[in-house]
Amino acid sequence: PMLDAAKPDLGLFSEDSAQSFMVGIENAPHRFVSPDTCTIFSGDVGIPVYRRFDFPGNRLNRLLTRYAGFYPNEEHPVDRSIKIFIFSRDNVPEFAFAYHACHPVTRADAQEVSADYVHALREAVLERFGLTTCLFFLGCAGDIRPNLARRRSNWWPKNRLNWRFKYPPTSQDEAYIDDQYRNAVRGANQVDSFPITPAAFQLATKKVKIEGVGLINVPQLRVGDRLLFSFLPFEVSHRYHLETLEAPGFPRKFIVSCSGDTQGYLPHPSQIPFGGYEVDGSRACMGLGERVELKVGNSW
Repeated sequence: PMLDAAKPDLGLFSEDSAQSFMVGIENAPHRFVSPDTCTIFSGDVGIPVYRRFDFPGNRLNRLLTRYAGFYPNEEHPVDRSIKIFIFSRDNVPEFAFAYHACHPVTRADAQEVSADYVHALREAVLERFGLTTCLFFLGCAGDIRPNLARRRSNWWPKNRLNWRFKYPPTSQDEAYIDDQYRNAVRGANQVDSFPITPAAFQLATKKVKIEGVGLINVPQLRVGDRLLFSFLPFEVSHRYHLETLEAPGFPRKFIVSCSGDTQGYLPHPSQIPFGGYEVDGSRACMGLGERVELKVGNSW
């Protein structure tokens, strides 16, 4: 959903590849299921890192964020967890959701059309749970990417001015990252389990006001009174996800980004004063004339 013919500055786009994915989805065999239990597993992977200078929020970081591009900011806390939602009947897994926030940019070959690290994650789900049906939901990864970095100059010590993302990764980097994702799924621990019925799955639409875009429809999938997934057509700042983790009670809320026709980055209000690529620089790549902001008072 991020790459299409109208966004050439974001990267290479292959019409043939896009059509192949569409045909594969449309022709996939259908099987009706009726799960009676949802079991949630959580595992951590040490790959994602925040990519903006804007933490801590001092004057130098304000300047660097606006003019110095991306930076592996290991000081900012991020959620590195992988959530696996297993839906089963009579203790037999039927399908799964996998939820994780990190840019899928781990391939050594920039020309390759692939599922990136998601392929390794789904391989591990197949290995551990015996499931070939695993839907991947990309979390709030607008300012999160793999922590692959190098010095700008070998003559200088590691610091924020001499530390940058390495891209593209090497084949060794790619293999290492895939192994980390496989191991995270293999070692994931059960954190919750609750009964469900077919009626527990409810799909609704919420209208949300986005400045710079207008009123948009946000599909929401509710699983009983325990889970709520909101599907946004934006790359969403990770800070929104960190806020949902602090919210008490149920349903547990998960923002799924890059859903449908992705229209741009949705920065967090705390990032607006700093500017930077997510706030302003990305607009040209996405064909947007105005800054994109969540209208005050809206929530998921």
